[in-house]
Amino acid sequence: MADRIANRYRVIEKIGEGGMGAVFLAEDERLQRKVAIKRLSISGHPIGMQQWIKRFEREAVEMASIQHTNIASVHDFGRDVEGLFLVTEYLPGGSLSEKMRYGKMPVMRAVKILLPLTEALQVMHDRKRVHRDVKPSNILFDAYGIPKLADFGMVKLLEPKHRSSLTDTNITVGTPAYMAPELIDGEISPAVDQYAMTVVFFEMVTGNRPYTGPTPMATLIMQRYALQPDPLQLNPDLQEWVCAFIKKGMAKDPAQRFDSLRTFGDALRKRSTFAYQEESTVHVPQDESKETA
Repeated sequence: MADRIANRYRVIEKIGEGGMGAVFLAEDERLQRKVAIKRLSISGHPIGMQQWIKRFEREAVEMASIQHTNIASVHDFGRDVEGLFLVTEYLPGGSLSEKMRYGKMPVMRAVKILLPLTEALQVMHDRKRVHRDVKPSNILFDAYGIPKLADFGMVKLLEPKHRSSLTDTNITVGTPAYMAPELIDGEISPAVDQYAMTVVFFEMVTGNRPYTGPTPMATLIMQRYALQPDPLQLNPDLQEWVCAFIKKGMAKDPAQRFDSLRTFGDALRKRSTFAYQEESTVHVPQDESKETA
C-alpha cells in the first residue's frame, strides 16, 4: 500500500477489511482533515473490467450527491496503479457492532439509534435506491455520537450484473444474518432494508442474532424457512410492543411488513414513546385527609 494516494491523501493506518477490500485512515492534505479510503477489490469480477469501472464511477457520483445527516458522505473517488478507491467521511465513533460487543442494550437506546437511520433509508428509497446490506458494521458514529449509514451503493456495485437469484451462483452479496428471505430468489425492494433494520433491532435488544447457521447458505435457508424466534426467550424483560414490532418487521412475506420505512419509523416512534410515558408515569394518590372544595 502506497503512503500517498492521488498525491493528496496521506495514509495513516489500515482500520478495516471486508469483502470489498480494505479501509484506511488517511489525511486529506489539501483540506487538512481525516478521511476514510476504501480500496476496492475487483480481481475475478464476473463482468468486463472497463464496464465495472464505469459502474463504479456512476455509483460514486450518485453516492457523492447524497446529503443527509445520517448517511456517511462520499468526498472523492479515483483510480491509480493499485486500483480503484473511494474517499469517504471518517467517522471516529466506531460502529454499532463494536458497541454491541457488550451484549444487549436498553430498548430506548436502541430506538434512539435506529429512528434517524430509518429516516435516512426512506430518503434513499424515495430516490429508488435500496441499501441491501444494513447491518451493525455499516452503522457508524461520528465524534458527536450521531449514527450514520455507510456503504450505500456498494452492494449494487459488487453484485454480478445478470444474476437472478442467490441460488444461481456461489457468490453471496450482502450479509446472510441480515438478509431478507426474498433475496434468496433475487427479489429486491425497500422491504429488504426494513427486514434488515428489524434484525438489527432484534440483536440490539436481545444480544443475539435471530438466525445463525453453520454456513452462509444455511443462514439464508433459515431466514426463508425457520420459525421466527421469540425475543422474550432471549430477553424476558421486553415489553409486548417490542415483540409485536419485531414480528411484523421480520415477516417472511414482505407484504406483511410495514408498507414503508416511513411507516416503520412512525410506528417505532409512537409505540416507544407511549411505552416510555407509561413507565415514567408515577401515580400519586390524593391525600384523603384534606378537605375537598
